[in-house]
Amino acid sequence: MLLDIRQLQHVAAIGRFRNFGRAAESLDISQPALSKSLGVIERALDVRLFERSRKGVTPTTFGELVLARADPLFRGVDEVVAEIRRLRGLEAGSVMGCS
Repeated sequence: MLLDIRQLQHVAAIGRFRNFGRAAESLDISQPALSKSLGVIERALDVRLFERSRKGVTPTTFGELVLARADPLFRGVDEVVAEIRRLRGLEAGSVMGCS
């Protein structure tokens, strides 16, 4: 797989904040670690996801595509985790019959 969930979170944070420092802070990682992670992702995909300038960070067409798809994927993961928790709760609980 080219992107894992952690990497997708990195791209989403950069897209949200449009700034590496603030994105890194929100992820509780260093700015160099975030820059390195993005470099790994861009090399794996063989595209640039963001244009960097003194004014900030702007998504490329490829970056926009990844950002547009990220939120539904995060919601899907959250739904899976919630469903597992519900199922675990049902398995651990007991059912009382009505008389």
